[in-house]
Amino acid sequence: MENFMDTLATSVRDAVGPFMAAIPKILGFIVILVIGWVIAALIARGVAAILRTVKFDDLARRFGFSDLVERMGLKGDAAGFIGMITKWFIRIIIDYSNKLWNISQPYVRCSPGKAVQHRRLPTRGRDVLNP
Repeated sequence: MENFMDTLATSVRDAVGPFMAAIPKILGFIVILVIGWVIAALIARGVAAILRTVKFDDLARRFGFSDLVERMGLKGDAAGFIGMITKWFIRIIIDYSNKLWNISQPYVRCSPGKAVQHRRLPTRGRDVLNP
């Protein structure tokens, strides 16, 4: 019975271990994503406010950009539209950089005499050692 309990405990530890090891990365991803989205929204408000201050809407009306924004069915003015594009551009960059940061971290594999850093290259589908 003791051998069974040891085997069960080892199996549970091996099954739950990788998940528990991933929790800090998942939390870091969520924190960076939320902070990035809030910062992107603040920057977008700032861009829209600056554009309204310099009378961008008048210029957009003269060039027909305001008509384009209205035909797209978007609420707001041309400065708000540029702010919205800025917000989503920053959010995409933050999301992409967050994914790159989490995926591109090399992991360490310990061999009997030394630790070797390596990462998987998607183009070759096999492990390649980094110098």
